[in-house]
Amino acid sequence: MRSHIVNILAILAPNTLDNLLKKYLEVKKKTDKPEPVLSVDTTGSYCSCEGNKKTYVIKIVDVVVVRACVHNFTWYGREVRHLFVHEKYRRQGWARHINEEIFKLNNVPFFFATVRTDNVPSYTLLKSIGFKTYDAFISKISKQECVFMCYKKEGYLDDRNTVGEIEENL
Repeated sequence: MRSHIVNILAILAPNTLDNLLKKYLEVKKKTDKPEPVLSVDTTGSYCSCEGNKKTYVIKIVDVVVVRACVHNFTWYGREVRHLFVHEKYRRQGWARHINEEIFKLNNVPFFFATVRTDNVPSYTLLKSIGFKTYDAFISKISKQECVFMCYKKEGYLDDRNTVGEIEENL
């Protein structure tokens, strides 16, 4: 049946078949998006933080969609720094996605972040994924008001301990 329709179209309007094929290829091109690729950089080429750090980068082809520097703060925590999302990819869930990947790939119970209070998008994102605000301070570097935030990874403690039991034993 399809071959008859194609033959009829080819006879009636030879350009119609070409146009249909072109439209199909255009739609296919739009829907066949390249897969994002997560990589971990330790060279410092994406982040100028000093110390023991890794930069998590998600690229589509050669475009850095999102990146975040993770400083190995202590054996029990990591600090998420310098979160950046390419303008073209903002408000599409990329910052949330890279944070979720960071949580999965780092076997620690706590993650920390400092955010300037005038950076509403970053503050709102971190609150929405479970960070809690613990204190506010004036940054010595930027002279801006910042908040210190902390995220506790769910399920990090084993079944024998709860936070209450641990606190009771201190």
